[in-house]
Amino acid sequence: MSDAYRLIFFDESGKKEDHPILMGAVSVPREIYNREDFVEKMGSKIHWSEFKKKELMMEILNLISNYQQVVRINIINYDYTAIEKAAASLFGEIDRKEFIARTLYAKFPERIFYGLLRNNVKHVMTQADIIIEKATEYQHYVTDLVEKELNVQALYRAEKFRVNSCTQKEKGVEVGLEITDLILGIVRLIIKKCTCRKSE
Repeated sequence: MSDAYRLIFFDESGKKEDHPILMGAVSVPREIYNREDFVEKMGSKIHWSEFKKKELMMEILNLISNYQQVVRINIINYDYTAIEKAAASLFGEIDRKEFIARTLYAKFPERIFYGLLRNNVKHVMTQADIIIEKATEYQHYVTDLVEKELNVQALYRAEKFRVNSCTQKEKGVEVGLEITDLILGIVRLIIKKCTCRKSE
């Protein structure tokens, strides 16, 4: 069985009060990510809201679009208020906060990653390294729990993948995180515009 190596980059967009709230990840083959055109963009630091850097944004979006046939993207849109209400009906005050945190910072990312890792090509084992933008809320749940949970799922579902690592990195280090930020920002803007038109 041959191996395929992928890098998965995770980010989120939106706040509790400002819908929609998105979480998502972009998966890129490691051999593609190590190519010169990606390496040239390493250290780029942008955010979807920084329109003064629109030229750099276009360069990065053009870069990832060149490899659209091998890049995978998985995004979820969730309602924080609905999660809070459901937790309030099921758990006490102390447990509620813990279960909300586990849902947002462990289970949702886990499902996003699983969607990118499952259903691989026959006779190919996919190995993945997951990179998340550094944030306090993910420190415990994602890095400590998600890697193990995904590997357990691979085993009991007989899926051909393995997560080798799940790490956090500062913004401006990995261009993959900037790509993920931009894609989430664009999708979020589209959803907002569509929602506004429906309510008119």
